[in-house]
Amino acid sequence: MRFDLRAGRLLLAAGINLLYQLAQSIKRCGATDGIAVDVHGRGSGNAEALAEVQRGVDLDPVSWHSFHAEGFIYYFSHQYDQALSLILRVRALDINPPDWSFLLGDVYAEKGKYSEAIAEFLKSGNGPDSLGHLGNAYARAGQAAEALKTIAQLQQHVQANGVGRYEIALVYAGLGRKQEAFKWLDEAYDAHDPGLLYLKIDPCLDPLRSDPHFENLMRRVGLSK
Repeated sequence: MRFDLRAGRLLLAAGINLLYQLAQSIKRCGATDGIAVDVHGRGSGNAEALAEVQRGVDLDPVSWHSFHAEGFIYYFSHQYDQALSLILRVRALDINPPDWSFLLGDVYAEKGKYSEAIAEFLKSGNGPDSLGHLGNAYARAGQAAEALKTIAQLQQHVQANGVGRYEIALVYAGLGRKQEAFKWLDEAYDAHDPGLLYLKIDPCLDPLRSDPHFENLMRRVGLSK
């Protein structure tokens, strides 16, 4: 069984709005071979996505949708300094900005600024996406007890609405507990969890990429090269 990745391939074609909506309603934007960003942030699709977003900025320079999408593309491309610079620059503009907490937390976490990341994730709500990244940041900051608390909350989401398996894997990846991380990724696969669309480029999963189990999962999902 392979995932239907047509939705992912629409990201580039649909441009700014889908990038933003997926980032907010599912997780963070852009994780399929439709954008073709590899695990090191390279790939021609990434440049095309940035160009598409930049065209949106040129057409509407006061639209925060464009800037938000651009920030997520930088994040998934492992270009964290560029993402942070963009966020700080746009915050200073006289426009009606979105809530940058989730993206800013992601960027701070990948820059090793875990206290700042945790503070931002705590502002971004109690949805599975925020909890998964909060737990990952707690884990990487050495706060294992707090990370495990987010897993308990995520398990409640799984029981209530079936969403959260992918995010539990993110927390276990941060804790360095690879066996548990893969267990939950496998469960996410069985449940058709939409989070797996980010498998190829999610920086939180970088510690797992060298494991053969990860490549096997990529192949099963349909994201293997």
